[in-house]
Amino acid sequence: MSALMRLAAAFAAVLAGPLTAGPIELDGWTLQPVASCTARAGRVAAHPTYDAAARADLARDPMLSLKPDYYDMPAHLHFDLSACYGPSGLFDAGLRVLPVSDYLHILDDGRTPGTHMAKQFDTLRHWLSGKPDAVAVWPLVPFLDMSPQFTVQRRALRFHGGRGIRVVTQFVPDAGFATSGLVSYVFQGLSDDGRSFVLLTVPLTIDGAAADGAREHLGFTLEQLDRNAAAAQRYERAVDALLARSGTKPALTELDALVESLSNKTGQPGKSATDKQPAAEAATSVSK
Repeated sequence: MSALMRLAAAFAAVLAGPLTAGPIELDGWTLQPVASCTARAGRVAAHPTYDAAARADLARDPMLSLKPDYYDMPAHLHFDLSACYGPSGLFDAGLRVLPVSDYLHILDDGRTPGTHMAKQFDTLRHWLSGKPDAVAVWPLVPFLDMSPQFTVQRRALRFHGGRGIRVVTQFVPDAGFATSGLVSYVFQGLSDDGRSFVLLTVPLTIDGAAADGAREHLGFTLEQLDRNAAAAQRYERAVDALLARSGTKPALTELDALVESLSNKTGQPGKSATDKQPAAEAATSVSK
């Protein structure tokens, strides 16, 4: 084969796309999705609870205080996995790398610095320092005005340069049955230098999950779960057994491997507060 023919064949192979997915890289952070996953990496602008206008309003009228939101986060890196794992449930499907130093002040109202986020990270560090089951009431760093109905399948995981814990959980305002899309894989971790917080959330589908509007699931009623702590604990064990029988879509092992593939070559945190990159700037994509 001539050199020209070899060049043409190589060009055609590139146009056809890679046989397997390569890693996604942004700002030194690299993630390796499965071969069938189409994912994108980008930068997300900071979204504090109080912007300049809200701080000015609060200074004029202390009654104009704001309630924090889950997506009140500093500027950070976002690996968007929504095309890989379907529509969002309670959480989106994505992995975020966030700078801890900026996250500490994301709820500040412009008066005195708050302490809530510092306490959340202290609790997270304590949890990560021991066994995954050692802390009954585990912390969710992003603000969420709901509590977990159950927490099962806890497992400690390491990525290149850090560690964390994954759980399968479902957050509810009062009480709720395990419902596909609302049940989520949640991984929270810290880089070894403590500068970066890693959050992976993926909605899960479960065979045997409760149907919409169900009045009973796995032999339990909502009234039992809401009013009887012992029944809620038994329901948690029943959900754990259901997952052991039926598994999840996507599989927990696939999502664990995704976490373990994360790597930071530069040692830099997710994004600094002074970064001026536009929100959601696309960097790299990988497709089938």
